[in-house]
Amino acid sequence: MEKRRFAGLNVVEQQVSPYFADAGFDIVTFAASAGGRGVDDGRDEGMITDPFDRQIEIARERLQQLERRAHESAEPRTLALETLAELSTALEELNVLTEELREQNEELLATQQALETEHRRYLDLFESAPDSYLVTDPDGRIREANAEAARLLQVGRDALVDRSVVAFVAEAERSVFEQDLTRIRAGGTPATDWQVLLQPSTGAPVPVSLAVGLIRDESGRLQSLRWLVRDITRRRQMETQLRASQQELRALTSHLESIRKDERTRVAWEIHDELGQTLAALNFDLRWLAGRLPAEQTALLAKIDEMSKLLQGTISAARRISTEMHNMVLYDLGLPTALEWQTGEFTVRTGINCRFTTSLQMPKLDDKRSTALFGICEVILGDVTTRSRPTMVTISLEQRDARLILVVADNGKAIEQDGRTADSLERVRLREQALALGGTVSIVSRAGVGTTVTVEIPLTPPAVQGGDTPAA
Repeated sequence: MEKRRFAGLNVVEQQVSPYFADAGFDIVTFAASAGGRGVDDGRDEGMITDPFDRQIEIARERLQQLERRAHESAEPRTLALETLAELSTALEELNVLTEELREQNEELLATQQALETEHRRYLDLFESAPDSYLVTDPDGRIREANAEAARLLQVGRDALVDRSVVAFVAEAERSVFEQDLTRIRAGGTPATDWQVLLQPSTGAPVPVSLAVGLIRDESGRLQSLRWLVRDITRRRQMETQLRASQQELRALTSHLESIRKDERTRVAWEIHDELGQTLAALNFDLRWLAGRLPAEQTALLAKIDEMSKLLQGTISAARRISTEMHNMVLYDLGLPTALEWQTGEFTVRTGINCRFTTSLQMPKLDDKRSTALFGICEVILGDVTTRSRPTMVTISLEQRDARLILVVADNGKAIEQDGRTADSLERVRLREQALALGGTVSIVSRAGVGTTVTVEIPLTPPAVQGGDTPAA
């Protein structure tokens, strides 16, 4: 049936082609492969525009003329009328399709306008951004650049296109930059805060922070790279100033700690020498007085004995205070022995079981570092007493390579449970003391387990080690 219809259409086409030619437009032919619904006039889909509508209207008028002539013609009327009916139906269907395509065109136009609006908005943001933006191919060759990027690199925007980003990296960092860029592309992971030194076409190098995004097509193939380039010159200056301030604070802390220790030493010697000797002399005088009183003066002798015992206790307290303020054990017998003594004193004073372990005999430390480490342990134990309330404290002193490691652990309340932070004044003082020696402090506190403080300091001064070591 379909072959018969298209055979009839071909016959009619041959008959009516001259009329369409006279009308001044090309005939629309229906391809058999389209099932009677396709059109093939050698043109593109632009025929859904107004000129195409006019041709459909003209074709409808010519169809009516052909239908009248078919009635008047001597040719077989049945076949001609059937063919004309098929052609009329096809034209109506084509008209319906035209309406549908027109609606689709309107939707497409609206979508296109929305995309253009978004594109203009993107361009406005791209151009007015305070930071530099670049769009490159996967190899880093520039395709787009905003005005800020051109200003930063001191190159005209047109001149930036097709130039490689690598060409603007300072020569000393270029090789490492290329390796990092290759790794980013291969790994497929965007880069954030990638700090490099750029060399503009004129002027001094500029430190920048890069954020690189990877853009892929639907198949997952890397299509382009988007670069956010942020000048961090001011940030570097502030970091330098901050480091200088920290160094000054560290030096001040060290100086204050030195003054504090000197004052403690002075007071300790005064207590030991002046007060201690005076009390000892007073106790001797009481004993002398007791020896000269008659035996029947029992009440007076008892009072003198009571006073002597009180003086003896005061002398012991003075010696203890003097030792705590300036530990003679530390200077005479070394840090391990002093820490062992400190452990015993802590247990006696607080009633908390405290153990000290070490495999060291006499580490080669100068007085400043020995005193500082002893003082750090004293601060930690003081914090344990006021905060943790543990049942057990362990202290260990070991040497690892060229560093001395002091670990103080307790099984008391964790820092978080107590509502205090690791930045309390005592712990700030702790860190500053360690930093002044080129060391580090780490504090690990867990509920139900306790707190462990680890202090590491180099055996040699920071100047030999190459400067301060950052805090943990």
